[in-house]
Amino acid sequence: MKVILTTILISMTAATAAGQARLGAAAAAQLKAQADECGRAFVEGDFARLADYTHPKLLAKVGGREQLIAFLRQGVAEMKAQGFELLSYVNEAPTQVLNVGRETYAVVPGKLRARTPGGVMVSETYMIGVSADGGRRWKFVSGSSVDPAKLKILFPAAAGRLRLPAEKPPVPEPAP
Repeated sequence: MKVILTTILISMTAATAAGQARLGAAAAAQLKAQADECGRAFVEGDFARLADYTHPKLLAKVGGREQLIAFLRQGVAEMKAQGFELLSYVNEAPTQVLNVGRETYAVVPGKLRARTPGGVMVSETYMIGVSADGGRRWKFVSGSSVDPAKLKILFPAAAGRLRLPAEKPPVPEPAP
C-alpha cells in the first residue's frame, strides 16, 4: 500500500538572513485554500485540476501535464483494483515558511485517509508549496515524491534549508 500511495502522491507539492519567514494573512489564506483544493482534487480523482496545482519543475520531470494525468489515473485504477480507496486529505498549518530569492516555500503537513482491505488507514504526509508571486498562487510537490536528492534537483536553493517531516508508516484509524 505504501508504494502505491507514494506513487500516487507524486503529484501531490529557505531561510532568510533573519531566519524563518512569516506569511501575511492574505498569503496564508491563499496557501490554505490552494493546498486544500490540491488535496481535494487528489481524493476526488480530478487529476487535471491536480496537475494545475503541481509545480512546473515536477511536471517537466514526469514528462508534462498529460503524462502526469495518465500516470495518476493508472495508479488510482491499480489501487482500486487492489481494494484501496482514497477517502480524504486534510491539511494542517504550515510547519515552515522560508524565502529564497523571489520564491516562498511552505511545508504543509497533512493526513491522508484511505480504505484498505484491512480497514481505514491514516498516513501522515506533507506537501511543499512554492509561490513566486508573494503568496497569491501556489504550486505543490508531494512530500512522498521528494527525498533530499530529488529536492536538490527540484529546488537547489532551498534544498538544504527546508526541514521536512520524517516519513511515518500508515496507521489504522482508531475505531469510533
